[in-house]
Amino acid sequence: MLSNHPFALGELQPTNNDFSIIKWHPLLEPQYKGNPHTHDPTRKGFLDLPGELRNQIYRLEFVQRKAIDGRRTKLPSIVLLRTCKKVNEEASSILYSENIFTFGIAINFTNLQRMGLHCFPLGFHVWPSCTHQQWLRKLHIGISFTPGGVIDFAAPQFIIEDIKAMREAYEECWEDLDLTYEMCEGTCDRLTFTMAWLKFGCFGPISHPHCKVQVKDNISPLVRWCLEAALTGRDHYQNLYEEQVHALDEASRIAQDSYNSGMHRVCTDLSWRLVWGCPIENTRAGIVNWIGQAGPVVAPIPIRRRIYDQKEVYHRVSNAMGDSMAADILMDDNLMRVFAALDMPEEKDLLIEKCAELRIYFALQEMAAKVVALDSSLQS
Repeated sequence: MLSNHPFALGELQPTNNDFSIIKWHPLLEPQYKGNPHTHDPTRKGFLDLPGELRNQIYRLEFVQRKAIDGRRTKLPSIVLLRTCKKVNEEASSILYSENIFTFGIAINFTNLQRMGLHCFPLGFHVWPSCTHQQWLRKLHIGISFTPGGVIDFAAPQFIIEDIKAMREAYEECWEDLDLTYEMCEGTCDRLTFTMAWLKFGCFGPISHPHCKVQVKDNISPLVRWCLEAALTGRDHYQNLYEEQVHALDEASRIAQDSYNSGMHRVCTDLSWRLVWGCPIENTRAGIVNWIGQAGPVVAPIPIRRRIYDQKEVYHRVSNAMGDSMAADILMDDNLMRVFAALDMPEEKDLLIEKCAELRIYFALQEMAAKVVALDSSLQS
């Protein structure tokens, strides 16, 4: 084979089928005595080294301390992958399984733009293509999330389609990925609890049960809980006892009857939860200050902004949804608040603030907890 010639130092480039030499070095041929195509069995090459030693060389050349992105990371040793098919497979298995690959996505509800990609390669020079995804194990995805205004609580369909397309691109290795999401930029610190779980619902297609979620310190614990629940695809019923599930169903039935009977102004309640619901984000102190002032009441800008938003949301909910759809969202919001309170008991008072119907949920949950405790004591 021509590539086994000891002086075949031509440049190696991949072809459609295999790796082959595309250029012969004629100046070296006279120095070889004998048939140039005769294999020298005494000559040792790289592939004659033990596999453990070859793996150490691959790690020294390819394993990086920092995450690899598709734009800035340069790997001069990538040419080793052009040596031959065997080296390509051995080196690729280490390059793509022992490095962290990173890129960013940008989701913007305000400008209604398609999902943006940051640090994603224009080509596949280093980035794992579909061929290499069988080895890919560690992926870091930075998220820039701009949730937009209060009235934009549903993601545009084309953003959902873009997120689904990203998920489908990693279908082969998705279940085995060590996946990390990091909320890098955006204005999630301004979200209320209800707005958070509604808007974060767009992350459903890329949820991963074992992913890690990193957020900034300025994001409230409740908003973080909503983000983690969306990105992990959490099954909130999984850790509940049967008595707790029955209690939730009974409380939901009572709340549904209350909404249908007209006892609650569902559009007003929903607009309040969307705009003022916890966390109030630096407006609580402002309310106390300007309400207690003597003379003309001049609300701070954040307060005036939210008052205006609540009016806009109320008109939109009343005109576009009606009581029936608004009641369905309230029912889902009730359940999310109960699940969040069960995970974070210290936030319970904030979650049920001005939500009278939630007291039914928690009263029945306390009864269910007593039944569970009694059953456990009897069995023991």
